[in-house]
Amino acid sequence: MDLLEPILRDLYAFVGSIFAPDRIIHVAKVIFTVVIILLVTRFANRLIGKVFRALFTPKKDDPKYAGRAKWAKTAVPLMENVSKWLIMVLSLFFILSAIGVPLKALLASAGVAGLAIGFGARNLIADVIAGFFLMFEGLVRVGDYIKVGKVRGRIVSVGLRVVQVRRYNGQLWVIPNGKLENFANYSREYMRAIVKVGVAYEQDVRKALEVLKEVGQQWYQDHQDITLDKPTVTGIITFDQSSCVIRIACKVKPLKQWRAQRQIRLLIRDAFEREGIEIPFSRSVVYFKSIEGAPRERNLYSFIQSEMEEADEEEGILVEEGPGAQPERQL
Repeated sequence: MDLLEPILRDLYAFVGSIFAPDRIIHVAKVIFTVVIILLVTRFANRLIGKVFRALFTPKKDDPKYAGRAKWAKTAVPLMENVSKWLIMVLSLFFILSAIGVPLKALLASAGVAGLAIGFGARNLIADVIAGFFLMFEGLVRVGDYIKVGKVRGRIVSVGLRVVQVRRYNGQLWVIPNGKLENFANYSREYMRAIVKVGVAYEQDVRKALEVLKEVGQQWYQDHQDITLDKPTVTGIITFDQSSCVIRIACKVKPLKQWRAQRQIRLLIRDAFEREGIEIPFSRSVVYFKSIEGAPRERNLYSFIQSEMEEADEEEGILVEEGPGAQPERQL
């Protein structure tokens, strides 16, 4: 019993200190302060989103509505996320201060921890900095069609660290912003629909060029909603193995070039068929030189037979035929 008296005395003193009036008032103040901070944080997070949307969402009568709407769709969610994180960090500091944690020591510890994290997360910091400049310089936006290396698709999300690209086949590619050093954007200002077509060497190339001009004019008249300039027909741009290659090009609105190319190819196919202009297929012409005093058929057979024998010798499977054997095939 004598041993329990000190323990009970300390327990009663501890419980009395907890439920002391001053202690209860202090705890109530802390709880009230924390609740107020959480409510203000929730209200600020909702308000900041509405403020950003009101400031950056363009009006529908704006002549640059499409471009600014894309930028708002990209930038507003990103700014909301950044603002929410900042508000949450500040709220955490206020809550710790209300509980009684010394902020000076906490800030000093956070500085040392931040320095250590910075050395260990250099790639992450590089991605965040690259994402910041990509967004505020307007180089990429949600809805843009880009090509990065071998990946080509439409941007569905832009963050401070990564960009998400959806390919036509449905694949979702996540690309760190630091990797967007060289990329092509198909969604800015204009694109050019380019169609190359081969004309057989036996055909009249000048006639083909005239037909191509007529096709371009016809397509331009029917699709002025997507064109930005009249089509231009270039002369012979190169010589292929079996054709002369000519070209037609037209400046169109962004992302309309593939549709325009398909339509122009169909019109060219119909026009060339109507005018009797041949679109060549791949072919090769082989010439055999006759040996003086020998029939051509025998020369051709001898050439083929010698080639087959050389191939058999290389494979080590040459089969000797008996004397007087006659070839089975006749050419």
